[in-house]
Amino acid sequence: MTACSSGADPKDVTPTSSTFTNGAQSPTTAAPNPNPVTSPSPGAVVSSDKVFNFVVPSGWNLSKKAQAVAYLSSATVAHNVAPTIAITRSKVSPAPALDKTVQMAMMQARQDGASVERLPERTVGGEKSVAFTAKSTEKNVELQRTYTMVAHDKALYVITLTSAQADAKRDEATLTSFLAGLTWTKKGDKGSTASGTTPAPAPTSTSN
Repeated sequence: MTACSSGADPKDVTPTSSTFTNGAQSPTTAAPNPNPVTSPSPGAVVSSDKVFNFVVPSGWNLSKKAQAVAYLSSATVAHNVAPTIAITRSKVSPAPALDKTVQMAMMQARQDGASVERLPERTVGGEKSVAFTAKSTEKNVELQRTYTMVAHDKALYVITLTSAQADAKRDEATLTSFLAGLTWTKKGDKGSTASGTTPAPAPTSTSN
């Protein structure tokens, strides 16, 4: 069984650099006064743009991907999908209003035919993030993408988890753990960079 190309190449949500006014706030668990966390977790590597540290989940592989500052994929294929986590970065000035940004991204996903749901806010690296899920069927495969957006140092980071809808609960747990271990680097930090890692081996298959 091979991985569905849709799962290997998650759709990008195009961030906006426009100036917005804040929309209505959703229930939040994010820190009211953001305080970037800069102490990396044990075993962490640094992104290719050298801005954040993260820990590769057990059973996942780190590899290069065009336009991504970090790209991880599960070594296990189930329901024709190898789950992936892709992190992209866009320079944004001034800092975006995240609530309006996520509303526009959700609108875009609806226009693409996905069923979307806003998620509660949470803290990523000590800073507020916004998120939503988008469910769609592509090439006869039922996919779920979870988009998490966080602004840091004049840039907007979009963290995209792509998984099979049937495995979404399992992969969401992996994403939650991954985000909990994400921290920001201090200027001058050095470490193992994502851009210098060995490409991930071919995923293995499991029964559906």
